[in-house]
Amino acid sequence: MKKTIVIIACASVALISCSGNKHSNDIIISQEINMEHRFINPDNKVENNAHSGKYYTSVDSIHVYSTGYAYVLPDSLKNKNVTVYVSAWVREQEAPFEGEVNIGLTTTKGTVGWHGIKVKDKNYTPNQWIQVKDSIKFTSTQINDSFSEIGVIGIKNNGRDKLDIDDIQIKYKFSK
Repeated sequence: MKKTIVIIACASVALISCSGNKHSNDIIISQEINMEHRFINPDNKVENNAHSGKYYTSVDSIHVYSTGYAYVLPDSLKNKNVTVYVSAWVREQEAPFEGEVNIGLTTTKGTVGWHGIKVKDKNYTPNQWIQVKDSIKFTSTQINDSFSEIGVIGIKNNGRDKLDIDDIQIKYKFSK
């Protein structure tokens, strides 16, 4: 009797572990950029009054591009589609909010795709950190080039005030 129960239990465990959700072939790569340990352009690094930590990046309409992150895609991932999810904390000193966080795809043909993430709150309170989130999907056809790079960067083209950015989170999801 005990032997039968053990056999039934083992068979049940085997059936349960083999059924249900199949493992996904998706590949997830994540990056977190806080200005404490990862900054590219020291001219845009500002100390004090950050969203978290001590440092953040700041740009204006003269120095248009902020600190950001670029990921050169390896050949092994170019046969997949990629969805890029970005979250960042931003602020400006004046309303309306005119800066944005951009996700761009660059290949040997130049910039072939991009998406600007803007503050959607029309009642934005100046000088307050606000979180922005969005995503964009690039197809395997778009990224299948000898050089493909996905960059995330803050841009401030208009206005007299500064665009401040901190705590950028990027997730790349590669799937068929």
